[in-house]
Amino acid sequence: MAGVDLERSAKPVKIDELAAVQIEVAGHYACAFEPLGRVWCWGQYGTGATSSGLVQVRVASNNDDDEDLRIQSLAMAKAASGLQVSCAATVEGDVVCWGDVTFGVSDVVFPDRAIRIGVSDVVDVSVGRNAACAVDRAGTIWCWGRENFGAAQLTELMVAVPVESDVCFEQVHVGDNHICAVSRGGQVYCWGNDEQGQLAGAEVHADPLTPGLVPAL
Repeated sequence: MAGVDLERSAKPVKIDELAAVQIEVAGHYACAFEPLGRVWCWGQYGTGATSSGLVQVRVASNNDDDEDLRIQSLAMAKAASGLQVSCAATVEGDVVCWGDVTFGVSDVVFPDRAIRIGVSDVVDVSVGRNAACAVDRAGTIWCWGRENFGAAQLTELMVAVPVESDVCFEQVHVGDNHICAVSRGGQVYCWGNDEQGQLAGAEVHADPLTPGLVPAL
């Protein structure tokens, strides 16, 4: 536990060094960001990269010195598989990710260095077991990761591609192998795998990457 020398505790233990606006926990690690937008993480990532204390996440740069990271919202994968990747919308509206950024495809892990995804003007971001998505201010959803949701190809890991739709969205939520989103009009759309009824009766298109309207909502 960050800043605390014990293996477990039945009572809440204060982390004195941290004043957080938001905190997210997944697997064996946790991340939080403070009022100034700086991000701190602690714990163990899926590949064994371990931090015994608070580690500040910075943005990877082409220069020798990494850049400060300032974020406005934080999302982390909570998959039972132990996959541990975090993504965030920065105060500038960009998207960055750190941790297991290849979604388990390789052993590459960045526990304290955030990688820019290439999506800008972002208002929402969500991370799932196999992919992550973000919504930009224009209402377009962009996704990246390893899951193809039944199509030939969703994306090339860290390359975000737009979801083809005439609908303007404002929220997106990524599951293990399906995605649901809320439009600006408050309607719910889902797409991807429906083996366990994840799409809630949403209209199914020939292309599984096309959002389908959930009629009951």
